[in-house]
Amino acid sequence: MMLTCIVGSSTSIIQNVKRRIKNNTYNPALAPKLWGYLVEAGAKKYVKEFGGPNDRWNIIFPKQVRDAVAKEMAEDYFERISNGEYDPYDAEKHSVDPKLFE
Repeated sequence: MMLTCIVGSSTSIIQNVKRRIKNNTYNPALAPKLWGYLVEAGAKKYVKEFGGPNDRWNIIFPKQVRDAVAKEMAEDYFERISNGEYDPYDAEKHSVDPKLFE
């Protein structure tokens, strides 16, 4: 059940990113925030399932770690979408400057 919720959320985020790329409104600086919601939900679910009674999700997964994971996911999934892994689109017509990720 927990995995289904996370997978469903990631599918929604992928569709959102695809739509933004198609409409030329994708902003790589804002993408990690979007993925951050999924990372936070995953951290909470992990601690709920595997943590002890006194474990706190935000201590086990500090904000710096969650932000780094969200940034990595944003970059990874953008690359996957750009490579046509999720319903291909016209990459030349809807390109984003890779220098924005530097």
